[in-house]
Amino acid sequence: LNAVRDQLSTDLDTLEFAMHTLDVLAAMLGGEGEDPADALDTATAARIRRDNMSAIRHACRLVENRGNRAIASGRNLLALTDPNSST
Repeated sequence: LNAVRDQLSTDLDTLEFAMHTLDVLAAMLGGEGEDPADALDTATAARIRRDNMSAIRHACRLVENRGNRAIASGRNLLALTDPNSST
């Protein structure tokens, strides 16, 4: 029971980190090109945008994976503590 609870806690912590990372990446993407002093050549700007989009896709996959793991861990914990639960 403790192991399942610990796994759920770990999954939730990782999910929280992944969601925070996704929020930061989305803010970075939304803020591209706002400051004229930050003007970059077209090739550099395109590379940075591709890198940001790739990082966002990776963070989305991490959020989905950890969310699914957290749900599974929660269901396991419920099943262990309440045999009548319909998980």
